[in-house]
Amino acid sequence: MGKFQIVSENARNRFVHFFYFTGMLKQMLTIFLLTNAMFCLAQKSISPNELAAFIQEKGDSIQKNQKLPGLFVGVSDGGRRQYFSFGCAVPDKKIGFDSTTLFEAGSITKTFTAYIVEAVLEEKGIPDSASILPYLPDSVQANFSLAGVTFRSLLNHTSGLPRLPANIDLSSQTPYDTYTLND
Repeated sequence: MGKFQIVSENARNRFVHFFYFTGMLKQMLTIFLLTNAMFCLAQKSISPNELAAFIQEKGDSIQKNQKLPGLFVGVSDGGRRQYFSFGCAVPDKKIGFDSTTLFEAGSITKTFTAYIVEAVLEEKGIPDSASILPYLPDSVQANFSLAGVTFRSLLNHTSGLPRLPANIDLSSQTPYDTYTLND
């Protein structure tokens, strides 16, 4: 359950994605805490072997102790990626995870999105209190109702924008089922 391909000594540039297969709040909290631990570890200089051992140990422990059907971890380092798989994506059919497995990641996605946006804003020297208008296409900038929307209000979900698209089918158990990779 895991051949490791270590890609760099520079732990500071690592971004670790955790995807999981569960709907339970306890498991979501566990994954969130593990993810935050990984970000903390990324601040220290650790060897690739230490990172791989940490992911392997925590992944095995979480899957076993939380009785998860599966857990998938992706690490992006300097543009190269490595994946760690624990358990099954579809337990009934014993189908495992791979780099093309699609996930409905739930609320944890918001944390990753906010982290990435904040990192880009910091890199570009843009305050999160800045209006989003200058960074949108001209056709969208014409919508003056967006003038008060800042990056921070988008990340805090206080921008006033609708939570779901107007054309979403809410009769489905999984409303995003009608969307494809091309949408």
